Amino acid sequence: MKMKTPPTSEEKLWAVISYLSVFLSGTGLIMPAFTWTEHHKKSRYIAFHALQAFAYQSLGYTLWALLALLALTILTIATLPLLKAGEGINQWVTSHVLVTFGLYALYLLIPIIGAIMCILGRDFHYPILGRRLARYIGYDPAAEEDVLLDEANEERVAASMAHFAIVYPLWGMLPSLIFLLLPSGRSRYLKFHSLQTIIFQAVSTLVTFVLGGLAFVILLASVLPVIVQLQSGAPLDIPPMESIAGFFVFMICLVVVMLIVPLYQILGQWAGLRILQGHEYRYPVIGRWVERWLVKREVAPE
Repeated sequence: MKMKTPPTSEEKLWAVISYLSVFLSGTGLIMPAFTWTEHHKKSRYIAFHALQAFAYQSLGYTLWALLALLALTILTIATLPLLKAGEGINQWVTSHVLVTFGLYALYLLIPIIGAIMCILGRDFHYPILGRRLARYIGYDPAAEEDVLLDEANEERVAASMAHFAIVYPLWGMLPSLIFLLLPSGRSRYLKFHSLQTIIFQAVSTLVTFVLGGLAFVILLASVLPVIVQLQSGAPLDIPPMESIAGFFVFMICLVVVMLIVPLYQILGQWAGLRILQGHEYRYPVIGRWVERWLVKREVAPE
């Protein structure tokens, strides 16, 4: 332990950058992940604020999205009389737009407050999330001495938030890539979770895009003969069986995509939650494969 010292200008700067990266949306995950990976062994102040910013952009964004969905659902039910009245459609649309943008503005406002407080040299805790995180990793800004943080719990939070980052398609893989590529983040624990997270999110995203693209191609092939017939000026006949079958296959692909996306989102969120609760988690098939591959790499002769 060493005597507590106020945060330096460099520490404040890294904390501010981590908070304000929220404005980059999914790509903003890079900054707190990078900041924590590179500085968590050098500064407990940076470690806490970078992890807190990372948690807010992954788990926090998930919670905000659920809150927005709940608020819009309640608003829709409450404003149904406007739709039934017919002339209230403008008010219905306006209320939904205002609530959506209002919630997102509030989501962005809180990190701005955090950045300002760090500039002033004060500590900042996100509502609900911040103090729980501080206790979990052993961060106490009021302590008379700089106590080392719980490194194992830091890594557990970082791995958990990397799983929660699946809420951002494609960009959700960026934190895991940071942990995997930077030497300071290559503990076996983080390496395992980074690898299985990248593979799971990559496969899930690829399957979604392939099925979505296939559905679009099938739909295009189904309606193209009808479009050509209409443009030729000929009377519209009954669509050929190929078009009907193609549209049926398109609907099947669309339904599969609509089922897959929530499924892999739920799996990713569940993985993050289990890890945060102190459990180990392996994705079906992928987790076991990554573990066996790491074991082979560790026992292989140099």
